[in-house]
Amino acid sequence: MLPGMMCDGRLFQPVVDALGPRHHCLTADLSHHDNWQALAADVLTRAPAQFDLIGVSMGGGLALELCALAPRRIGRVVILDANPHADTTERTQRRLALLSALDDDGLSAVMWQHLLPLYLAPGNHAPEVLDLCWDMAEGLGEDVFRRQTKALQSRTSRLDHLSAFENPVLVLRGAGDQICPASFHTDMVAALPNAHYQEIDAAGHLPTLEAPIKTAKIIANWLKT
Repeated sequence: MLPGMMCDGRLFQPVVDALGPRHHCLTADLSHHDNWQALAADVLTRAPAQFDLIGVSMGGGLALELCALAPRRIGRVVILDANPHADTTERTQRRLALLSALDDDGLSAVMWQHLLPLYLAPGNHAPEVLDLCWDMAEGLGEDVFRRQTKALQSRTSRLDHLSAFENPVLVLRGAGDQICPASFHTDMVAALPNAHYQEIDAAGHLPTLEAPIKTAKIIANWLKT
């Protein structure tokens, strides 16, 4: 399980609960590298010889990298609310602005003013979700924010390298995701030979937390088939 930026294993707890004891679930630590390729190599070094893969947001993008690098080690794949593209100039500038704000104002201001307001679907009110997201971010700290931001800046698109990955892939998106548009997900489906796309109503960027029961049920049922 590959978590999103500034998230830990709690992002996946509803899914772990739904999968039950039949599945041995491991959450990768994505906090130690500021380079995309180094992150991918570290995950592959620590992962079992064969594994299914679930990635959310940053973790979903990294899942595509792993599918390109080690297709024979990976079984079924679930990708949620992810960007499969390299950063545009605009997105790069936005990341640099966040790093500048981090230096000036600290992690709390960056998360609460610039990022957390975009996590929920428009009109949804779920303070417990935002509080959990802040708790995960606070636990990881400013240095991890810097490293993960730089890692995201260094990624390249793997869409042109996925035609050989023929295992089943479930691409999920919260229908109200304010960060990753539907086109990101349809681009993934077009690049993968055996992919299925589904949207989750009443959820935004982190459906495992905003619509936990529905999302966990979809993933658990799909992995068990």
